[in-house]
Amino acid sequence: MERANASRYGLTAGVLTSGAHRGLDIARRLEAGIVHVNDQPVNDEPNMPFGGVKESGWGRFGTGFAAEEFTELRWITLRGEPRDFAF
Repeated sequence: MERANASRYGLTAGVLTSGAHRGLDIARRLEAGIVHVNDQPVNDEPNMPFGGVKESGWGRFGTGFAAEEFTELRWITLRGEPRDFAF
């Protein structure tokens, strides 16, 4: 765990174990953007955020997530004519 977390990178990691709960505990402690427990580390689901931590890129990519990473939410209103205020 210490060696894996000491890396400057943290895109993806894999944990192979016979105990699913132990694998989940290890996954929570690993500093990686994606952790696969008892599965291959090449899965890329288009509806999930894809990205790493540390020096493994910037932001998250995937449906919906890319828009949030590359834009800034703002609210602007425009009224074509002056409004009559009751006060």
